[in-house]
Amino acid sequence: MPAVLLNAKMVDGIKPPTDKKVIEYFDDKVRGLCLRVYSSGTKTWTLRIKHGGDKKRLTLGDAGILPLADARTKARELLLAHIKGEDIINPPAPTLSFRELAMEYIDKHSKPNKRSWKEDARKYNVDLDPIFGNVLVDQITRRDIIKYLDGLVKNGFTIKVNRNHGLIREILNFGVDREYLTASPAAGIKKRVKEISRDRVLSDEEIKKVWLAIGKMKSPSKEFFQMYFMTGQRASEVKQFLKAQINLERLTIGVPKEVSKNKRHHVIPITQEMLPLINHAHSNFRESKWLFPSTVVFRRDKTTGDFHISNIQKAIQRLRKTSGVDFNGHDFRRTMATWLAASGVERMTISKLLNHSDKSITAVYDRYSYDNEKRLALEKWTSFLAQIKNT
Repeated sequence: MPAVLLNAKMVDGIKPPTDKKVIEYFDDKVRGLCLRVYSSGTKTWTLRIKHGGDKKRLTLGDAGILPLADARTKARELLLAHIKGEDIINPPAPTLSFRELAMEYIDKHSKPNKRSWKEDARKYNVDLDPIFGNVLVDQITRRDIIKYLDGLVKNGFTIKVNRNHGLIREILNFGVDREYLTASPAAGIKKRVKEISRDRVLSDEEIKKVWLAIGKMKSPSKEFFQMYFMTGQRASEVKQFLKAQINLERLTIGVPKEVSKNKRHHVIPITQEMLPLINHAHSNFRESKWLFPSTVVFRRDKTTGDFHISNIQKAIQRLRKTSGVDFNGHDFRRTMATWLAASGVERMTISKLLNHSDKSITAVYDRYSYDNEKRLALEKWTSFLAQIKNT
């Protein structure tokens, strides 16, 4: 079709063709600019150019969104770039900073697929952004990553190094998948620290030392670790205890399936020893929805000013020093489970208390809650902890 002098009113008024699927109107002002009108009523701006001896068509946008004046401007910019020899048909992938890539990774991958996405965001903001945030992703080298990881090992961060290594690898692999990178500079870098599966169980004397050290901590870390040790639940679940999930009539704490590791709602009995911790939270942190809120301003939710306690690993490092006991957080669960078994508590009750997944055929039919058994078991354990400081 010959070129016509398009104007905004004409573009809006063109009717869809009835005898063909599409009709084209070429602009008389900008060579190659074309309005394609489909029988469905859709109107699209395109640009035709010669590329490598062939005619190519670039889509500029929907005419209902992109006005004629903007379509002409965009077409002129592309034509100028084409004249200069730039490849406007297959342009290179945009170069991002590591920060921009990390934010896209968290938003488009971590949030939809990982319940631990907040931990990914925390690790990035606290550990990775100060080092790599402003660096363009295609300028990060294998040597840069190795130097960073070796520095963590040198400073004693033997657990953090593997966790941060994993996050760097995931972010860069995401960049490869999205074609921001052709290859990941983190590929093939080995773990800096070999992780050994632990079977550590604290002795009664070690339990006493750790329990006394916890009692010397500041609030709310003190109450968090006391509850962590008393309940034997996962740290990721305890730190997200909500006041709204506490039932003081039934003396239970609920862990929603969105928080629980096995994605099942879990009910934890509240014993007499736990009540002072709950009362303390209600008295001292009235405005927070969390039982153990963060007191660090930069960690708080930007909208509500409220966030749960975090940085558990740093607190555990301090507890190791003050107690003189080598342990990690998961040792609390293992120690409680072993102590309960030695006290005659059935394994099934311990498993239910720890909220372990049971994929056996029997489990499909066994819907008994074991609430009474869990309560009796936890009363034994928390009573022992309350008395051990006096032994």
